[in-house]
This record gives sequence, C-alpha cells and structure tokens, in this order.
Amino acid sequence: LLSNVMSMPDFAATLGIMIGLGVGIDYALFIVTRYREQLAAGHSVEQSIAIAMDTSGRAVAFAGVTVVISLSGMLIMGVSFINGLAVGSATVVTTTLLASLTLLPALLLFRGTISWQTHTQLMFAGMLCWFVFAPLWMKSGRS
Repeated sequence: LLSNVMSMPDFAATLGIMIGLGVGIDYALFIVTRYREQLAAGHSVEQSIAIAMDTSGRAVAFAGVTVVISLSGMLIMGVSFINGLAVGSATVVTTTLLASLTLLPALLLFRGTISWQTHTQLMFAGMLCWFVFAPLWMKSGRS
C-alpha cells in the first residue's frame, strides 16, 4: 500500500519482513519469558500478564519506539529509495510493536493455564498429523 504513495525498491518488502520477524520474535520472547516467570512464582494468569506487561512491556515499548526513530533517521538522507526502505521498515516495526503490546497479552490470556507439557503434546500431535496427511494429500493430486 505504501508503494502507491512513495517510491519503494523491490526488496523493501523482504527487508521489512526480516526486520519485523526479528523484532517480533525478540519482543514476544521477552514478554512470554517474564509471563512464565510470574506463573512459576505462583501468580494467577491475569496477574502474570499484568506484571509482564508492566515490566517487559515497558521495555518492549521503549525498544520499539527507539527502532522506529532510528529507521526514520534514514529519511534525513533524502534519497528516494532509502526513504521507501525507512518508511516501510518503520511501518512494519510499528505494527509488530502494537501486536506485541496488544495481541500477545490477549493470546496469553486466551491460552490460560494449559500446562506447557500439554501444549507440547498438542504441538507434537499437530506435527504428526501434518507428516501423515500431507503426503496423502500430495498423492491425491489436489495440491
């Protein structure tokens, strides 16, 4: 959508995805680790989310704003394709930051207190279904 408004190089989407994936994993891991620490300390799910967002959430917000400001600094160069990279990457980081601060706590609350062992078993069952049914689907010719 941004390419309709300003000049963007072809690799801007790839660069945005790489940066967004990197900061998204980093931010989510930071918040989820604090959440799990609080659960292990005996807090309820809601309290654990609140504490995690109060501590790690603030650090994530500060880090995200810092990254967006740093990427926006490339606008000073005045080169059109660099401006496209800067705006595209800053938009991806802003979206990732908003998802980390809003969607992630909602998903943690939705997940509730399912034990990590049960969660791992469900993941294994899903992978097993994939490895069993994917070859059958491919052989059926409907791919």
